[in-house]
Amino acid sequence: MNVRSETGKIDSMRGAPEVTSVAVITTLERLRREAAVAESVHSAALEGQQVTLEMLADSDAYARGEIDVDELGRRTRSRYGLG
Repeated sequence: MNVRSETGKIDSMRGAPEVTSVAVITTLERLRREAAVAESVHSAALEGQQVTLEMLADSDAYARGEIDVDELGRRTRSRYGLG
């Protein structure tokens, strides 16, 4: 269980690592990945780009630890015909 302070910051992390069907990542790693995904979506929006539902689904799978960053890149390149 995560304990959040009034500022929303995580004060402590408790519990076992999360288990997914493919990989095991810690809660801290999941939070780091979620933040990275949110930051990239926000950056794309600031640049006037739209993020597809497929990209959001792949990004969510990455954040949950179901795929790694290499697979996320492969899926993205494949989607746009980039190799």
